[in-house]
Amino acid sequence: MALLGIEEGLKSRVHDFYQLCVDGHEVVTCRHLLEKDVPQYVKSSFISFARRRLKELSPITWNYKKAFDFNDPELKDSIEQLTNVLQMNIHFTKKDVELCINNAVKIRFEFILRPQKAIEAFFINKKNQIDKEIIIRSIEKFGSNIPFMEKLGEKLEKYPQKTLDYDQYLFFSREIKKELYSNVHKELFKEFDLLLDMSYVNGKVGPKALEFHLVEEFLGCRGLENIQNLVHNKVEKGKEVWYKQDIIDLISLVFNIPSSKISQQSLAKENIYPKIIFSDDKFLKIQRQKIEHQPPGPYPSIYDYIDRKDWKIFVRKLFKKDEKEFKNFINRIDKITKWRDAKQIIDWELEKRQVDFYSREAVRLGDVIFAKYFSKGVYV
Repeated sequence: MALLGIEEGLKSRVHDFYQLCVDGHEVVTCRHLLEKDVPQYVKSSFISFARRRLKELSPITWNYKKAFDFNDPELKDSIEQLTNVLQMNIHFTKKDVELCINNAVKIRFEFILRPQKAIEAFFINKKNQIDKEIIIRSIEKFGSNIPFMEKLGEKLEKYPQKTLDYDQYLFFSREIKKELYSNVHKELFKEFDLLLDMSYVNGKVGPKALEFHLVEEFLGCRGLENIQNLVHNKVEKGKEVWYKQDIIDLISLVFNIPSSKISQQSLAKENIYPKIIFSDDKFLKIQRQKIEHQPPGPYPSIYDYIDRKDWKIFVRKLFKKDEKEFKNFINRIDKITKWRDAKQIIDWELEKRQVDFYSREAVRLGDVIFAKYFSKGVYV
């Protein structure tokens, strides 16, 4: 069975997104595009384009020298709302839509295949200086669920300076590679699966596999030269199509671990239920088998368990800095009386926003909401 190849896979992906977004219209609004069922990284590209276009057009100019108090919260909020409405109604031509999708798919693919080199190519200037905030924003837009990118974002957020030089960036990259790829970690397989998904054309004949040159580069970019050399040897003997199981078998050989065990690790999910941390051993832990048997109400408000730090993290990491949307979500959950129903709403919301259910922030959100139904003030 012939392999379709990465080029056809990416082109098909762009074409499918384009057809879904344009939907036969000559001109569409940003609001129309954001309502479509496309990945968040594509929507981020639309939002960035709309912001740039709004800035270029400047439909409204404020004269701050006049006798108005522009620091008034109500006025500032009204201006922000007006700006958002204008942005949502920016017109996109078919060419604009195709350009945004092309850029989004290209950046996403580069972030998955060669993350370190992608950052270098896109963001390092001639003086070898990197603006960390630009990279953090780009990771939020195009790097979600990519382990290397998320680790890099965490390190940059903790870095005290606004810019970092190339040597510091290389140091971070080496640390991340060691953390993620020096042993048999599920993050490696997660990135391999993401690359497979970008390459695979749904509904068309062809295996869900990768061309040999992609596999070699994928491994080389992660410092796995020993496995990369084994791939190269097999390629020289004529092997061109590479499945996930092929990589598992090679890793099994290199690390002397049964391939069945590696397969289980690569597919393993964390517990679907959030973990509660007990600060005092005298309190009994909630057993997994008892998790559905929640104690009777009345239940406290979720607001009792969210501190300001968690609130900011949830808004930025899970709700793309939309505090109003996050507050609406919490208010909706706060009215629910059953944990199972609340958990379903959480899952729907994370799925809609294309957030990794097992990311640190998503699990922490589950912890906080779980506490409403089970803690009675004991487990938080």
